[in-house]
Amino acid sequence: MYNPVLDTFIAVVKTGSFTKAAGSLFISAVSVMKQINNLENTLGLQLFTRSPRGVTLTAAGQVIYDAAIKMVDDAATTIDLAHNTARQDNKVIRIATSLLRSAQPILNAWESLGDKKGDFELQIIPFNDDPASLQAAVSGLGTSSDLIVGPVNANYLMNNDYAFFNLGDRQCNIMVPRDSDLANKKILTWDDLDGQSMILLRPHLSPQSDELRAEIVSHHPAIQIVNTDHFYDMSVFNRAANNKYLVKSLDIWHDVHPALVDIPMKWNYTISYGILYASTVSDHVREFISLVGQQYLKLHRQGSV
Repeated sequence: MYNPVLDTFIAVVKTGSFTKAAGSLFISAVSVMKQINNLENTLGLQLFTRSPRGVTLTAAGQVIYDAAIKMVDDAATTIDLAHNTARQDNKVIRIATSLLRSAQPILNAWESLGDKKGDFELQIIPFNDDPASLQAAVSGLGTSSDLIVGPVNANYLMNNDYAFFNLGDRQCNIMVPRDSDLANKKILTWDDLDGQSMILLRPHLSPQSDELRAEIVSHHPAIQIVNTDHFYDMSVFNRAANNKYLVKSLDIWHDVHPALVDIPMKWNYTISYGILYASTVSDHVREFISLVGQQYLKLHRQGSV
């Protein structure tokens, strides 16, 4: 099918900026520039005119852009048709899963349904949490997989390509190094964080993280903010452990790193958690999501998950 670098090319055209395209794709601006430079070198064409105000298509770039849009649309239509044909007599549900976006909670809910599970067949599609793999996993919803379970950034929900089954908000906690003086506390307060360095997502990547950042800057300036350029993967937790940083984390990640201890924080920060899926999924995928989602919520109310 088409080269995924076309997604990056199209994002640059639509935003008029390498930096803005990087934000929409949840990757670094350097990665975007490298992909575009490589594409231009491969084609032997200059696709963009670059200026301090951004980038604009050259005449040759416009020709490539028009063809890229058609290629992407045709590929998506073809893939959807192929998948629907392959699954028309088989209720296969492909669940993308990773360390930080584990499918285990809904798999537990699924197993608890017993003889109410119907004739669905589940397939687990593993992926890594690094930026490129996460981007590919989300972009592949509806083609290479059907759903992802985990914390969901509000930016996804503003995109008509995706739908969301809310499984309830998850509490934001603080991870501290196991050898820290804070590690034995049952709950943390803002006073405990004074003088500490804490990892947060870079600005404009997560509205919830931006809200927390604003509170720290305005009311708790003794806390040093350390930016991570992308959504969390294991490198973020390794960085915290190696540098004795705190990490704003989630209660569902309490045992993700052996050198860090997850502790509740006395604040009201939460993040949306649920099932992310393509808005154009088949009826049997919607049926599965509703069935397992309602069961998860039932067990959650009972304190079983």
